[in-house]
Amino acid sequence: MKPLQLLTVVILFLRSLVSYCQAPDLGAVSNFALFTAVGALNFTGTSNITGNIGTNAGVFTGSPTLIGQIHIEDSVSAQAAIAVNAAYTYLNEKVCDSVLADTLGNNQILTPHIYCIGAAATLNGTLMLDAHGDSNALFIFKINGALNTMISSQVILINSACSCNVFWLLNGALNLDTNSAFDGNAIANGAINLLDGSSLTGRGLSINGAISSQNNLVVLTAPSSANPLPIELLSFNAYTKNMNVQINWSTASEINNNYFTIQRTENGSDFEDILRVKGAGNSVTVLYYSAFDIYPYEGISYYRLMQTDFDGKFTYSNLVMVTYENNLSCTIYPNPFVKSTTLVLNEASDINIAELRIYTIAGAEVMNTILTKQSTVIETDNFTSGIYFYEIICNNKTTQSGRLISQ
Repeated sequence: MKPLQLLTVVILFLRSLVSYCQAPDLGAVSNFALFTAVGALNFTGTSNITGNIGTNAGVFTGSPTLIGQIHIEDSVSAQAAIAVNAAYTYLNEKVCDSVLADTLGNNQILTPHIYCIGAAATLNGTLMLDAHGDSNALFIFKINGALNTMISSQVILINSACSCNVFWLLNGALNLDTNSAFDGNAIANGAINLLDGSSLTGRGLSINGAISSQNNLVVLTAPSSANPLPIELLSFNAYTKNMNVQINWSTASEINNNYFTIQRTENGSDFEDILRVKGAGNSVTVLYYSAFDIYPYEGISYYRLMQTDFDGKFTYSNLVMVTYENNLSCTIYPNPFVKSTTLVLNEASDINIAELRIYTIAGAEVMNTILTKQSTVIETDNFTSGIYFYEIICNNKTTQSGRLISQ
């Protein structure tokens, strides 16, 4: 093959890869949180919707709390109907990277790919989508049938994954069961049913099917370029460091930024505030922030950053996942002892977060102290001869316990 011909083949191959990895252009439907080209819109109870809602061929009933506009069989809905059909066709033509079983979840972790399921699918428990730090990472799920979530099932985005780059192509209905938390852009050839208490972060779009909502939270998400945030977040990560979790983040710019709040959760939905860090107000230079969670959860937990303006408005970062194992241990010698014994922690960094408690065999506490040094001499002149019990407390949990003998 001649060099010019080879170069042409390489260029065409690279172009096909670029096209292959692109998200669909949602065009006129990009500002809709809920939309159907053909079907009714029915809201019952109290639903909170951020984004436009509409139908191009159907009736509208109910009165949701809406931050956006309603478009029923007008010029905007006509253009949106064309756009949602085009997006459905575009995704339907994509070639699969991997074929999945018809049950998703159960703490499953998936990376950016085009996934196919050949029949109706179920989401049971937790499905985590891991972008490996790439905020542009694309996840596409092509399901040849309906997608049904079980009660309290959830999709969790971690390591910079964005719901704006998650697409669910359904050749059937989307049914979110009670208290489900769903992320991404669902484009269905069927009905979209949001049952009591379920939430959708992204979009619920249908080319042919009614949309029903009952006491739901639906929040439209868009790429940061389409909806600039008060801060330009360059990075956000968390990892274990000795007995703590260290949280680092950096910003390229800040506008009207009052403070950051670090939040954590064990289940991906119930968050608690653990730290507040003052923001820069206004900045056009790169700023670096760092903080520590000194009482982390055991096992898997998730962290996010909440940014609050001076006027009280706030935005969230994506979730990052941390696995924490408490490996605190110590050595006590001599044991048995006469006048004193020495306790040595396995890590110098454990100082000031570990507590020593000693009890008599009857359960009376005879010592309670914070360990301020890696090596601590315990004076035992006032201990009568006999058996004692000790425990090391860290993060309000006993990490080591045992028996001491005073002679």
